[in-house]
Amino acid sequence: MGISDEEGYLLTIGICCLTAFVLEYLIPKLKS
Repeated sequence: MGISDEEGYLLTIGICCLTAFVLEYLIPKLKS
């Protein structure tokens, strides 16, 4: 079972958004 190009694209976008959220929101809280 492979994933289609569109599903892979959406998954990549989701991971990027999640990573950006973690960097912007969680890391400052951890440092404070």
